[in-house]
Amino acid sequence: MKINEICIGDKVKASSRRRIYTVVEISDKGHVMLKSNTGYHDMNISDLRPIKLTPYILEENGFESWPCGNLTTCWKAVGKDGDDDLEVDFEKGDIKVKFDIRGMYICTQKIQYVHQLQHLMRLCGLRELVI
Repeated sequence: MKINEICIGDKVKASSRRRIYTVVEISDKGHVMLKSNTGYHDMNISDLRPIKLTPYILEENGFESWPCGNLTTCWKAVGKDGDDDLEVDFEKGDIKVKFDIRGMYICTQKIQYVHQLQHLMRLCGLRELVI
């Protein structure tokens, strides 16, 4: 990963380990302070790798999921009245995220990783993903 790809609060993995880390500090010298269930860890940014976004991760975060041919859609109501929603479509390896907020339908670039969806959710004022 590169330093301009991550933000504080992002969920990542380390190349040599299986556990999931949360970014808590980023230095301009390419080091990142990470937090896990075992404490804090200082690592080089080049040792980090992203977490692949999957329907399972979304379902664990309250998204509903249904298959439709080659497409799996995960959907979650995010508005107070239930009208607004966030939709993540998985189709043949491509992942697209769509927001329907107050009648405005916004489609984002293709994404692949948890931290990319975290960035989009933060921009929309939505709660963090739990991994």
